[in-house]
Amino acid sequence: MFDWKIKPDALTPRFLDALKKWQAAGRRSVKIEIEGNIFDENPKSKLIIWCYDYGVMEGRHVSKITEIPTTKKLMEMKKATIEKERAELQKKIDNLEGK
Repeated sequence: MFDWKIKPDALTPRFLDALKKWQAAGRRSVKIEIEGNIFDENPKSKLIIWCYDYGVMEGRHVSKITEIPTTKKLMEMKKATIEKERAELQKKIDNLEGK
């Protein structure tokens, strides 16, 4: 399982501005989740950022500017997910048909 926690010093004004611009560029949402005091050493505190594009119906967690998804990247992720699900369904169908 991935750990999407971000260090507080990574949440720079430049990063926040990039998230704001990304969100404003379409039907998109940015969710920033903060639990606990992220500036202390408490292992239970966390900072998580989720970017979601409603037009593509795909999203991802990000921890730095270069991870903010482009529409092309989101489409590639969605296509890969669909192809994986299609292969799994075909395998189940083949098993049911005795192939």
